[in-house]
Amino acid sequence: DAQRLFAAINKAFAVLTNPKELAEYRKILAAGGAKAFAKEQQAAEELATRIFRAEEHFHIGEMALRRDQFAQAEIEFGKATELSPEESEYAALYAWAMYCNASDREAMASTAMTKMSSALLKGPNSVTTRLYHAKLLKLMERFDEAAVSFRTLLQMSPGHREAELELRLLSKRDKPDTESKKGLFGRKR
Repeated sequence: DAQRLFAAINKAFAVLTNPKELAEYRKILAAGGAKAFAKEQQAAEELATRIFRAEEHFHIGEMALRRDQFAQAEIEFGKATELSPEESEYAALYAWAMYCNASDREAMASTAMTKMSSALLKGPNSVTTRLYHAKLLKLMERFDEAAVSFRTLLQMSPGHREAELELRLLSKRDKPDTESKKGLFGRKR
């Protein structure tokens, strides 16, 4: 018994005289003891695993989206959103894929826009979230709102090529087609 007691005292002395070990010991005490600290560590590891898996699903979804495989993209973005619901980009691309994959887009419009609006609330400064918000508005033929969203994106990220291109396309859409009103040699008919 005395030997075990002296071993415990020596260990305590080593912890108290080593600044690094002392800081670790105080951290364990602040967390509520060794069991609470272990539980906290386990929770942190589970969170890291969940974030890593969400990121994996997100990247698979991006690859599917690039290949216009909207069903697969919807599944992967859905999993990413489920694992990391606070991530605005996951939610935005999930809403986009849902709408693009829908056989009845008119019926899906409200659900997709609700999810997209929620994504914007989670990440109002996310360029990706804003881009897909604007693209969804355009696809839904809500052209004026889409233009506003693309302009907001350009304020957030000046020189954003896709936003500039989309705004040019939207502005051409609003201008009357003067070429079709002219005959050969540029004379009006």
